[in-house]
Amino acid sequence: MEYTVTSDTDIKSEEIQTPLVSSDGQRLLEAPVSEDEDGDDDEYGEYSNSGNGSSSTPLVSHTALKNRKHYSCSVCGKTFPFWSALQQHQNIHTKERPYSCTQCGKSFTLRQYLRSHLRIHAGVKPHQCTQCGKSFIRRKHLEDHERIHTGERPYHCSQCGKSFTQEANLKLHQRTHSGERPYCCTQCGKTFNNGDTFKRHQLIHTGEKPFQCPQCGKSFSRKGNLKVHQRIHTGERPYQCV
Repeated sequence: MEYTVTSDTDIKSEEIQTPLVSSDGQRLLEAPVSEDEDGDDDEYGEYSNSGNGSSSTPLVSHTALKNRKHYSCSVCGKTFPFWSALQQHQNIHTKERPYSCTQCGKSFTLRQYLRSHLRIHAGVKPHQCTQCGKSFIRRKHLEDHERIHTGERPYHCSQCGKSFTQEANLKLHQRTHSGERPYCCTQCGKTFNNGDTFKRHQLIHTGEKPFQCPQCGKSFSRKGNLKVHQRIHTGERPYQCV
């Protein structure tokens, strides 16, 4: 069964209502997105054996959860105290994306990801950096940002020792050692190790030029090319011969 989320116009920063409805319009569930610090970025909230998120229903006692039968994923081995949570988790492996945003059509494997996405449309950025004031939709994005101020680089490459502020950057770096290039263009067969580079490449085939100059209307396939072009209007000449 496929689910969609109807948009609420009164989404607030304290709580985002996401009523789930089936394809025939029947309401299935309404769960508020709590701004609880521990539950914000947990993939499965109270369902995962590693999660400690909040829920709108009364919390199951710790003892009851400990004695509850656990359901194990046959692909990765992760366990869950509820069968429904395991089923939702398996969407990650099957690539099924049953949770769809009714505003932009983007779909997600987990309901929690959709809730977080809805904040983009609502303009809600509840997590603010105490150093510079910049705000973020997700707590994890704030934590990644804060390392700019602290200089912390907790993710280390086991092969060359290079360190990174974000786990995603480490994974991308590790492909230089493994030679992995998971993104393949269906038009020409060219492969890429970086998703952003792959997306930029696809613009060559589609002819799309999404970056437009607000002064003269000229369009470009890459943002960097637009920035270079805009110097014609501003007169900026940033490079000086030493």
